[in-house]
Amino acid sequence: MALRPVRSALALAVGFSVAAGFFWALLNVPESNVMALALSAALVVLTAVAAGLGISLAVADAQRLPLRAGLSRAVSALPAFGVGLVAFAFLWWLTGRADTWWRVHTGEVDAVFLRYVGTSRTAFLHWAVFSLIWFVRWGMGISLVVALVAAGTAHGARGIGAGLRRAARPLQLVVATIAALAVAQGLWRLVYWRPAGLPATQTEVVFATLKLGVLLALAALLGAVVVAVYSREDRFG
Repeated sequence: MALRPVRSALALAVGFSVAAGFFWALLNVPESNVMALALSAALVVLTAVAAGLGISLAVADAQRLPLRAGLSRAVSALPAFGVGLVAFAFLWWLTGRADTWWRVHTGEVDAVFLRYVGTSRTAFLHWAVFSLIWFVRWGMGISLVVALVAAGTAHGARGIGAGLRRAARPLQLVVATIAALAVAQGLWRLVYWRPAGLPATQTEVVFATLKLGVLLALAALLGAVVVAVYSREDRFG
C-alpha cells in the first residue's frame, strides 16, 4: 500500500520524461521540407501519447488495477486524454484572450473606478482578475485533464461525461490548483537556481542533473497525490 504513490509517481516521471525527450527532438527538427514536417507531426503525437500514457498508468495504479488490466485501461484512456488536451487548449486560448483584453483596457477600468467609485486603488481588482484567469487556465485546465483520464481509465469512452462533472467538483479543483501553485511558485523557481559560488565546471553539470532529478521526483510525487484524489471513486481493490 505504501508503495502505491511511489509507483504512480514513477509512471508520471517516466511518461513525462519520455514526452520531454520527444518534445526536445521536435524543437530540433528543421521544418524545411515535407519529410521534416511529417516528422514534426509524428513527434507531436508521440509527445502527447507519452504524457497521456504516463498519467493514465498512474491513474490505473491509483485505482488498484492489476498490471495487465492497468496497461489495457491506460491505452483505452488515451481518447479521454485527447479530449482533456483539447479542453485545456481551449481554456488556454480563452484565458489568453481575456488576459490581453484586460491588459489593454486597464487604464479604462481605472478611470471608471475613479469616476464612479471615487478611488484609484484598483490593484486588488487587477490582482483578482489575473488570479481568476490563472485559476481557469491552470486549476480548471489540469482538473479537466486528470478527471477525464481518471474516468476514461475506469470506464472507457463512457466515462467522459462523468469526467467532466468530476473536474468541476470543489475538492478536485482545490487539489489541482494547489498542485499547480506548488509547481509554478515553488519547484519551477528552482529550475534555474544555482549556488552563487558554484564553479562553471563539471561540478555545475552534476549539480544541475541532480537538482533537476530531485525536482522531477518531487513534481511526480505531487502529481501522484493529485491522481489519487481523482481516482478514489474508481478503486477496484
